[in-house]
Amino acid sequence: MEVWKQHKMYRSKEIKRIVGLLLFSFYLSSCLVKNLTRNNSENTCELHHEKMHKTTVKAQYGLQPYITDYKYPHSKHEMDMGCVLPAFPKPFVRIFYCKTCDKLEKENN
Repeated sequence: MEVWKQHKMYRSKEIKRIVGLLLFSFYLSSCLVKNLTRNNSENTCELHHEKMHKTTVKAQYGLQPYITDYKYPHSKHEMDMGCVLPAFPKPFVRIFYCKTCDKLEKENN
């Protein structure tokens, strides 16, 4: 009987540890990704009139040495977040992208 109680106690500690790690990973992922799709109902590409999809791309902070003039504005490319670095910068950004814009940009490059 004593062995069963010890096994049950060990099992509950293991479950608590797993739940804690899962909660921490969800918290950490929300700290790493800035969501630009939240509260944005405009998810239709104005060039191709298609419904856009969500994706995560790399965030670029700081003054860029080149001018970015995208022919296809809703392709999956790095997101320029401005030249002022925030106190807690997020390395990734969640954006909408158009599959046709992305395909055409890849074909032209």
